[in-house]
Amino acid sequence: MFSKETCEMTIKILSTCYPLQFWEYSPAMELLSNHDGQAEFMDRLISLNGMKDFLIAYAKEDVCPPYEFSDDLGIIIGCVFSKEDKRTDRVLLLGPTFANDRSLKRLLDDLEIHDLSVSARKYMYEQFKDYPIIPINIFEQYLLMLHNAICDECLDFPAIRRKNFYHTKKTAAVPETNIATKAFMQALEDYKGNDASIRHLQQTSYKLNEDLSRDHAGVSGFEQQLVAAVEQGNMGLLDLIKEGGKFSNGIKIQLENDLQRCKYGSISLLTLCSRAAIRGGLSASISYSLMDTYTLAIDNCANVNDIRYINDTIFADYITRVHDAKQNEDISAPIRACIDYINLHIRDKITIKDLSHFTGYSDYYLSHKFKEELGITVNQYVQKEKLAAAKVLLTTEHMNVTQVAEALHFCSQSYFSNLFQKEYGVSPSQYHG
Repeated sequence: MFSKETCEMTIKILSTCYPLQFWEYSPAMELLSNHDGQAEFMDRLISLNGMKDFLIAYAKEDVCPPYEFSDDLGIIIGCVFSKEDKRTDRVLLLGPTFANDRSLKRLLDDLEIHDLSVSARKYMYEQFKDYPIIPINIFEQYLLMLHNAICDECLDFPAIRRKNFYHTKKTAAVPETNIATKAFMQALEDYKGNDASIRHLQQTSYKLNEDLSRDHAGVSGFEQQLVAAVEQGNMGLLDLIKEGGKFSNGIKIQLENDLQRCKYGSISLLTLCSRAAIRGGLSASISYSLMDTYTLAIDNCANVNDIRYINDTIFADYITRVHDAKQNEDISAPIRACIDYINLHIRDKITIKDLSHFTGYSDYYLSHKFKEELGITVNQYVQKEKLAAAKVLLTTEHMNVTQVAEALHFCSQSYFSNLFQKEYGVSPSQYHG
C-alpha cells in the first residue's frame, strides 16, 4: 500500500546528492502531487512521444517491475508502480535527468525533430537547462531504492525494464521491405525478460543475422588484424590502416543516412581499439579518456571524410601509445602512474604535489624515484610533454602562440617561445607558419 510518509522520506534521501524531481500520478496518469517541478512541463514531456499512454496501459498489468524510460531528446525518467491487491494505486516518476553532458545547442537541435511551435520549443528548452546529469548506473540505483521503499520488494538491476521512445520522424531507420529487421525490432519492443520473450527474440534474430552476415564477409578478419596491431603496438602495421577501405565499409544495415552509419561503425572500432590497447599495456585511465575524446569528436563530425580522418588518427594514436608503453615496461608502477596523470592533465598546471597526492608517495620520494628511472626531473618531463603538446595545438587547433601558451599554463608567451625555440630549433610562430 502506498505510504506518503515513506515516499517523501525516500525522495528526501535520494535528493541529497542530486536535485531529483518526483511526480505522483494516479493509474490514469492524473497528477496528484509533485516535488519541486513544473507540472505543465512534465505533462507535455510524457505526452510528447506516447510515454503517457504507455504508462496508462502498463499500469493495468498484474505485475509491474520498475521501468527506465529514455527518448530521442536524451532524457531519462524512472518509474515505480505502487500496488494494492495487485492493482496499481500510484504511478511514481523520478526525473527527468540526463545521463550525459549534452550541450544546449545539441538539445535545441533535437527539439527541432518534434512537431512543436517555436514558443513550445523555447519553453521546453528553458525547462531542460536546469535538469541534473546523473550517471545511468547511479540513477538506476536510485530507481531500485525507490521501488524497494515503496513496494517493500528488494530487486536488483536485471529487474529494471527499459524502453526508448522515439518521435515518428526518427523511426525511418528500418526499411519497410526488410521483414526480418522489422520482426526483430518488434521482438525487442515486446521483450519482457521472461523465457518466452527471450526465445522469441532469439528466433527473430536468426534470420536477421543470416541476412546481415553475408554482407560482412572479410570484415572480421581485417578487424582482427587491426586489433592485433593495436594490442602489439606494432608501428610497422600502421600502413594496414590505409587498406581498410578495401575490406569494409563498416555497418551494413540501412540507417537514416550514410553519416550516421559511419559514426556507429567508427565508435564500434574505437571500442575495440580501446580494449586492445589496455590488453597491450596502456593504462585503462588513458585508454578510456581517449575513447571519450574521440567519441565526442566522431559525434561532432559533419561529413564522412572527417570520420575517416579521425579513424586513421585513432589507430595511429592507440598503436603509438601502446608501443611507447611497451618501451617503458621497466618503469615502476608509481612512475607509470605519474606519466599517465601528466598525459591526462597536460592542459592543467601540474606540480609535484599533484603527482605525490595522486600516487600516495611523498614529494621527496617521488622526485627522487622519477629522476632515477627517467633521467630527468618531474618539472623537466612536464615541460617536455607540454612542448610536444604545443606542437599539436599549433598545427591542429587553429590557436595562435599566445593562446597555446595560456592553454598549457606557461607563465608567459615569451617564456614559452624561448623554451620552444631551444627544444625544436624554431620559434612557435615559425612552426605555426
